[in-house]
Parts: sequence; C-alpha cells; structure tokens
Amino acid sequence: AKQMHVSKPSVNKAVNVLKEQGYLTQETYGNVHLTESGRNKAMKIYERHTILSCYLEEVLNISHDTAENDACKMEHILSEETFNKIKEIVKSSQQ
Repeated sequence: AKQMHVSKPSVNKAVNVLKEQGYLTQETYGNVHLTESGRNKAMKIYERHTILSCYLEEVLNISHDTAENDACKMEHILSEETFNKIKEIVKSSQQ
C-alpha cells in the first residue's frame, strides 16, 4: 500500500478479487502467492507493458517516464488485435 500510495483497504479489496478469480492464494494473515493461472496472467500483462512502453519510447520517441505511465494504462484496455499490430511494429523496428 505504501509503495503504490494506495490505502490498505484498497489493497485488501484487490487481493480478494484476485483470489476470487483464482490468481492468488493467501495464507491466513500471511503471504500472498500467485497461482499458475495468476503467473500466466501476470506474464501476459508484463509482456503487453514491455511491448507498449517500447513502442512509445522507441517508435514514437516518447520520454521514458511518460511511456511507462501510458503503457500502464494502455496494457489493460487495448484489444488483442491492436496489441498484436503494435507488437509486430516493435519486433520489426528491433531488427
């Protein structure tokens, strides 16, 4: 909560939602662990973030901080079709 500047109840609510969706397990008043599907979902989101921030920085010449912030917002709302086109552009620009 401190690191992300959000309230503890917000974190608790988010953890409960992720547990209900099968992405997390939690020991009673203890550590939180990703499930296999949680790990897969996290990896997919991380790939989207990485590709989008790369696209914004390297293709559009957006500053690093702005690219990171915008990628955080975009990674959750872009369609798979749009993301795949951006991914193709990034991959071709790196060759």
